[in-house]
Amino acid sequence: MQPKIYIAATGGAAGVTSALLHLESESDVYGWFLEATHHQFYAAFFMLEDFYAHRPAVLYRSCANDAYGDWVREHPPASNPMRCPVPEGMVHELERLKSKLVHDWLFFDSGADSATELAAYGPHGPARRAVNIRSRKLSRLAHSTGGWHHWTPGFDQNVLDYLQKYRRPDRVVLRD
Repeated sequence: MQPKIYIAATGGAAGVTSALLHLESESDVYGWFLEATHHQFYAAFFMLEDFYAHRPAVLYRSCANDAYGDWVREHPPASNPMRCPVPEGMVHELERLKSKLVHDWLFFDSGADSATELAAYGPHGPARRAVNIRSRKLSRLAHSTGGWHHWTPGFDQNVLDYLQKYRRPDRVVLRD
């Protein structure tokens, strides 16, 4: 299984840094997403059950940035926490891929290398967020009026659209 990745940074005061990775297995999609604003970020693992089936998909997500912790069903909504619905082997793979993505692509504004990374942006880089894209990766991003974007071959925009429509990131605040 080859992971599909999307990385973006949008400009302006209301801009965000976003990261999404997903794997497909039969009709299901498993992944991790992050969204960072100036002062906080949201991150969670997710499962889209039956996303590629001929029936309505079900969105599950971790309650925090912890694949082994509690999960909730986001769509259709349910409020009771539950155990992780993702198969154990897939959980390990998602954790590994998330760690690699964060290490290779992202840095935190509170990290030791933050000042060096932000200085390398120069005057034309993305605005500073709680989580940012590594300066050495900026050349891999396409720049448009909407910001900077990168996606790997085979990335399914429908996964991103579904998550943006149904996830509730206000329930996953990790840092203020």
